[in-house]
Amino acid sequence: MPETPERFALTKWYLDCVAEDGRAAIGYWASLQLHGLAMSWHSLAIYEPGHPPRERTSLHRVRAPQRSGDTITWASHALDCDFTFDVRLPSASIQLLDDPRGRIEWRCAAPAARVRLTAKDVAPLEGAGYAECLVMTVLPWQLPFDQLRWGRWLSLDARRSVVWIDWRGARPSRWALVDGIARTDVIVRDDTISYSGATLPLQDSRTLHDRLLADIVGPIKPLAALLPAALLALHEQKRCGPAELRSVESPPVCGWAIHELVTLR
Repeated sequence: MPETPERFALTKWYLDCVAEDGRAAIGYWASLQLHGLAMSWHSLAIYEPGHPPRERTSLHRVRAPQRSGDTITWASHALDCDFTFDVRLPSASIQLLDDPRGRIEWRCAAPAARVRLTAKDVAPLEGAGYAECLVMTVLPWQLPFDQLRWGRWLSLDARRSVVWIDWRGARPSRWALVDGIARTDVIVRDDTISYSGATLPLQDSRTLHDRLLADIVGPIKPLAALLPAALLALHEQKRCGPAELRSVESPPVCGWAIHELVTLR
């Protein structure tokens, strides 16, 4: 008798904001079904230059981020935080994978937005921000890549945006949005993003996190107990820094980039 496939479904929201002074915030909301278990969790991390990250995680049920017109909102009473996004560029949805293993859909809800975050014990944070939702039914240990490079750059006024996803390994693939529009000519390197007539250097950045998945899911004990050791060894390095989009057709545009390198195997 054939083995019954494992049921897996993950919906994960990512939200961020970087103020002009370099303070940054990243929020996550996730819902998971695995091995008959259904659970959700959410977290908030605050990054201030020169200080260690401050992170809070909760398993209390809260609503996923909600969109109404050009506004996205998300609030958590458990974490005592409230995000408001004034979306400035059109959203986009791209199917990254659809095969017998399952599917991955990338929903770029806010390629660029003006964001305000209020949170307990944190001075209000305002700046350019980004929001996306990833829907995945592929088991994480069956993902068709060994390394993931992801990032987003936004201008200070949240009117310009470059967002990229780059898979390396057995199934190399790349997707990118420039000002909310899909482009196929974007080249992703560790220190530079480029496309026809433009470059985005990423050298001037600080490390936000350099950790294993085991460190991330450690506070979520029901989830950590379900994941194999090989997946818990996944390594994530996330960085943030000022960056200028340089074009042959116009003056440089100042902004902030958040980017990461994830190594699965």
